[in-house]
Amino acid sequence: MSYIRPASQVEIAAGVLTDVAVSPKNLKDNVWFQGGNTNGSLKNFGTTDSFDIPFIRGGSELMRLTSTGLGIGLTNPAVKLEVDSGTTDVSGLRLTRLLSTSATSTGGPIGVDANGNIVRISTGGSMSSFTLAGTSGTNQTISDGNTLTIAAGTGITTTGGATDTVTVALNATLDNLTDVVISSPSTNQVVQYNGSNWVNATLTPSAFTLAATSGTNQTITAGDTLTVAAGTGISTTASATDTVTIALNATLDNLSDVIITSPSNGQVVKYNGTNWVNATDTTSATNGLQIVSNNVELGGTLTQSTTTIAMGTNALHFTQSTGAKIGVATASPNSGFDINTSVSVGAITTFTSSVGTPNYTATATDYLILVDAALASSIINLPAATGVARREYVVKKIDSSANTVTLSGATTNIDGASSYVINGQYNAIKVKSNGTQYFIY
Repeated sequence: MSYIRPASQVEIAAGVLTDVAVSPKNLKDNVWFQGGNTNGSLKNFGTTDSFDIPFIRGGSELMRLTSTGLGIGLTNPAVKLEVDSGTTDVSGLRLTRLLSTSATSTGGPIGVDANGNIVRISTGGSMSSFTLAGTSGTNQTISDGNTLTIAAGTGITTTGGATDTVTVALNATLDNLTDVVISSPSTNQVVQYNGSNWVNATLTPSAFTLAATSGTNQTITAGDTLTVAAGTGISTTASATDTVTIALNATLDNLSDVIITSPSNGQVVKYNGTNWVNATDTTSATNGLQIVSNNVELGGTLTQSTTTIAMGTNALHFTQSTGAKIGVATASPNSGFDINTSVSVGAITTFTSSVGTPNYTATATDYLILVDAALASSIINLPAATGVARREYVVKKIDSSANTVTLSGATTNIDGASSYVINGQYNAIKVKSNGTQYFIY
């Protein structure tokens, strides 16, 4: 602890009392004043221990002197002088009197390394001389400081660029080529080889012979006009690109094997043994089909052993007039559809139920469903009666077990009930939809 008394200072250190005189001169020689000092000789500024010296302004530190160096904008400089501007890619260091327009002097360039250190950059030294050679002429030696000129020759231009670049471009004409000789060219001339050089010349076409399947051959020479004439059923059109378009412009009657005489509505073209002619066709086809008044009708006598009608995805139906009947194997049908022969109706499906798969849903292609319920009782689900009016199903139990076969109408009833149970081997049920529900019959 120190006490100051007029004109003296008492220091107590380690139990020893020391009286140090304090005078204006003593203060002047040992302190730094805010307004500046008149030292008269070299004076030290700093510390005698290992503590850093920070420089603050407005309560914030702007610079620090450490044992390593001086840091501006940071507290731990890694080199003698380190500046941190606080902004990426901005050095924070400016040489106010040294500008990009200042005069140059001898010396080496400087830059920054990967850590931001200012380093001297190698320029690679001065350029060694080299020899410039061409396909002809005298070789030239290019030394440091020389100017290398890339001159433009015949058909070539050279352009210097701002980025140490010279662009060499072709600017030639045919006549600049060494194997081409052009002399007073005229319109429509071509370049033709004369055995030594390519020269401009006027081509004279050779004559050629034009031949046809009949008539006299014609010789076409330079200056002639070749006419492509239009005959029967043919049109010809010349266009601006030296082209003649030949097109078919014929009718049936233009064909050599067709004779059309006063055609009428609904007639066909039919072969008469010599030519194709127009005629009214009422002749029955060999499969029993005939054309009458533009309609295809089923009639006549079938002369083929098998007749196939391909429907694709279309429905096949017969439209009957009132009282009309269709007979199969009978000439005198007694009903709307009278079959006087054996009949094969519907598909046969055998379904074997199991514990994992006890049920089956009837499809549009099913008719007779044989159910083997020996392993588990089974439910046969019928499609909704709506939309399948007149469809029939026959369901028969074929096993001897006590398991049952239940016929379910899904959302519709069977004879007014939601289901029907079949017990006993070989018992069966036949149902038919009226479009609303199924009926047993």
